[in-house]
Amino acid sequence: MIVTDRLVRNREVLEDDTQPEDVLHRDGETDHLISLLSPLTAGGSASGAFIYGPPGTGKTVTARQIFDELHEEADVATAEVDCWSDHSRRRALLAILNGLDDATAINAENAAPGDLLHRIRNAVDGPAVVMFDEADQLEDFTVLRDVYQLPDVTMLLIANKEHSVFGNLEPGLHSRIGTMHRIKFDPYHDEQLVEILRERVRVGVHDGVVDDDHLEEIADAAARDARVAINILRVSLDLATAREEESLSEAIIDDAIPIAQRDIAKARVSAVTREQRQLLEALLEIEPAKIGEIYEVYEAEIGDKTKRTIGNWLRDKFPQYNLVQKDSSASPTEFELTQAARDVLK
Repeated sequence: MIVTDRLVRNREVLEDDTQPEDVLHRDGETDHLISLLSPLTAGGSASGAFIYGPPGTGKTVTARQIFDELHEEADVATAEVDCWSDHSRRRALLAILNGLDDATAINAENAAPGDLLHRIRNAVDGPAVVMFDEADQLEDFTVLRDVYQLPDVTMLLIANKEHSVFGNLEPGLHSRIGTMHRIKFDPYHDEQLVEILRERVRVGVHDGVVDDDHLEEIADAAARDARVAINILRVSLDLATAREEESLSEAIIDDAIPIAQRDIAKARVSAVTREQRQLLEALLEIEPAKIGEIYEVYEAEIGDKTKRTIGNWLRDKFPQYNLVQKDSSASPTEFELTQAARDVLK
């Protein structure tokens, strides 16, 4: 679907991964994180932080905003690991090296973890911050120990829930990073989502195309998730352009909602680990199903994950990202794919 400039003046700001100029409604969380990292601007050391909260609450964009300020104002080196895609130890270390030293990383694509760690040590010549986004997606938490032991490097971990990271650490590592400062991000209220969308519209959309009634409808459909809200807005504008409409309407937004949900599910399914993808495909075969039934099918596929791990994915991770829904009225609880995930997997 091609969007012309008839409705949209700046397509980039309508993408959910575009960093906004200002992160709205996160002043307290921003101030807390700045206070923890401020010693780095004077060449000192800083304690790490664990940022947590549901999807679409501004965790990553807040951290990135502070990263930009640290880099520009104090020349603090920064690196980001997207643990959805870089979930192995080697891929995570390569992402760090790429952030700290592009030139060295060019010839390191096939390097072993030990070699990558050595190169990272050589690349760090002053205060640095490494962010692990979606840290609970890491396949091997050893990489956290690797980074923790690097001199002058501060870690930020981002995840949806505390136990998804700290509950999976072996005791020795937990004793080192388990005391990280916690910064909680609560879901946005609908009126806050409207303001976030309004700013994107101001920058990216021509006047008269979107009004506050439209934004309120989108915010209500997004269930307090800013990422979902921004995607619904973008798809709504795509549909309006394709239908040669001059502005949004309730009907267009209603049609955009399942498309946006499917787009998000497609991105998430494409980023999950191989084992998580196999679990989703196993559920597709027998849904709705209880954990024991799912485990039997899944175990036949690869058989190297515990029921506890599978239960965590089904109860927490997948529902948070609108891939799986659970029926708690059934005993035991039954699970099935969301329609968006089902459409993608089929």
